[in-house]
Amino acid sequence: MTRRKLLKFQKYKRKKYKGLFIAFPGDEKEFGGCLAAGCGFVHVNASGAIEACPFAPYSDMNLSQMSPKDALSSPLLDKIRGLHG
Repeated sequence: MTRRKLLKFQKYKRKKYKGLFIAFPGDEKEFGGCLAAGCGFVHVNASGAIEACPFAPYSDMNLSQMSPKDALSSPLLDKIRGLHG
C-alpha cells in the first residue's frame, strides 16, 4: 500500500469510527516524535514480552510474569524514557 493510500484509509477510519488509528511508522510528526521507544506506545510480542519498539525486539519484561503496570516500569523502558528527557 502506498503512503497516500494509507493516509486516505486512515482518514476514512478516523471519520467512521471512534478510536485511535495511527500509521506506524508514519504519524511521528503529527504526534511530536517517535510513537514507540516506550514514550507513548509499547509493543507486546507474541510471547508477551514488552518491547519499546516493534522494530527493535529487545525486552526485559514479560506479561506472563507480571502486570502491565509493572512491566511498563521496566529498567529498559525507564532508561529509554530518560534519553528522551
